[in-house]
Amino acid sequence: MLGSALFAPGPLQEGFRDLSLAIVFPDIARIGSEDAAMADTVKDVWTEARIRWYMSISLPAFKEEYANADAKLQHAEANMRSLLGKGT
Repeated sequence: MLGSALFAPGPLQEGFRDLSLAIVFPDIARIGSEDAAMADTVKDVWTEARIRWYMSISLPAFKEEYANADAKLQHAEANMRSLLGKGT
């Protein structure tokens, strides 16, 4: 259901698979465009959850996560450039 939201009380019980096919049980889940509007209360919960996660990991783990995210962004950018015919 595109453009719809499903609100389920309680924790996510079945999880879902991430890009590496591992089953994930996130604290929060948001389905929608990155550009979609987000209510202030949702922003507060999302921000708190992200801060809690970042505070819980070690500096080497953070650096690894950052490097992985950066590599994915660079790969996506290269793919978009090739689709637009602009090369690298």
